[in-house]
Amino acid sequence: SRIDVEVAASARNNFELTGVWLYNASTRGRIAPLTSLWNVSELKVTAPSMPSGGYASSAITTPFAYTSVQADTAVIASIYTFEAAAAVSNNSITTPFLVIGGKWNGGKESYYRVDFHTGSDFLPLLRNFRYDIQITSVLGHGYPNREEAFTNSFTNMTAVTCTWNQGSMGNVIWDGSHM
Repeated sequence: SRIDVEVAASARNNFELTGVWLYNASTRGRIAPLTSLWNVSELKVTAPSMPSGGYASSAITTPFAYTSVQADTAVIASIYTFEAAAAVSNNSITTPFLVIGGKWNGGKESYYRVDFHTGSDFLPLLRNFRYDIQITSVLGHGYPNREEAFTNSFTNMTAVTCTWNQGSMGNVIWDGSHM
């Protein structure tokens, strides 16, 4: 699974992205999906294929940090993780989610929690899928530290998750300079 985070043009006038932290990412996964979870006609998985022995997540206190932000607006093609089940409720601390760091209206850095969902549906993280998180508006400061954002709900930030199945891209040809 690839995760991209970008501040949309509508939010750039009052929000500067400073970093993204991925919490509860699995530290192991399967090389190939389970046959029963592969849709041959659509060339995509239908659910996460978890490794034998179950889900192994990173410790709460050691999230994966991504602080190389492009022009204060995006973290693109840097966050990759193994498949994971969807959360079953808001503020789940056992499934992956993001904590986004940023400065609202030029103030000091604060933190916002973002779960993977579209509307009221929580999303699993699937192989060969890209999850584009678009921050569309920020209405105030977030939490003062990542730990508070970890344990509390989404606040003062509107973010939209778009999913893309990249498993059906077909053949990619590289001539040394172009694809």
